[in-house]
Amino acid sequence: MSVIELAIHEPQHQQRFVEPDAVRLSGQVEDTDADDLHLEWYSSLHEPDADAPERTTLNGADDDPLDFSRHLPLGTHVLTFTARDAQELAEVTRAGMTGGADPPDDPGLLASPCVVTVLRAEVVEAALETSAVRLAARAPAGWGTPDDDAASGYTLDPGEPNTIALRWMLTLAGEETPAFTWTPNVDELEFDVGTPHEDDDPGPPRVRFTPSVPPDATGPYRVTLRIEDVEDPERWHSDAEWPELIGAEEG
Repeated sequence: MSVIELAIHEPQHQQRFVEPDAVRLSGQVEDTDADDLHLEWYSSLHEPDADAPERTTLNGADDDPLDFSRHLPLGTHVLTFTARDAQELAEVTRAGMTGGADPPDDPGLLASPCVVTVLRAEVVEAALETSAVRLAARAPAGWGTPDDDAASGYTLDPGEPNTIALRWMLTLAGEETPAFTWTPNVDELEFDVGTPHEDDDPGPPRVRFTPSVPPDATGPYRVTLRIEDVEDPERWHSDAEWPELIGAEEG
């Protein structure tokens, strides 16, 4: 009985991507006597494609599992490259960087994980209210766990590892230096699936943040969201602005 050995060539462990159109996934199968292998890629933050909602793998039937590209959503992904011997003639090991016949239940237990971070900022809501600002950012669907006891119906859990943070900035119109800056902790955020646009469209998954501001903070403000890597935020970040000013014009 032979052993299947795999290796991940791309992406590299701890690689960061800023607003990528797609991420290249490239692997290699080492010497093996198994002829009929099913090769599959998984992500801890996988979101199924709209045209294949039942698919749990990153690669589809038309992809070359040894070299293809796929859109990855915002967040820190644990990538798994796996092999399955259709004839059960080979012993399947935790191969390559992670590997195995099925995605691991706990990616944190992997000895040599392939962890990559995708930075992509998108503001989906911004409004100035009396003594508070209502803000919301696009979030991976995998960050929310259904919870009937939670007000939004979900518990927020970005999972481990998580190497990104959200930084919100409000800047008075015509100014360069932000008047307010917040980097909320996870427990200050609330996950939900947005406000329904139509009966069959609940809106994008999002994280909400509602910080307090002084009553005289009336604006108008420019809203900027920065998604940043916690280890090197100056080098690795993605910025997005709300298209409209919030608050009333002075006078």
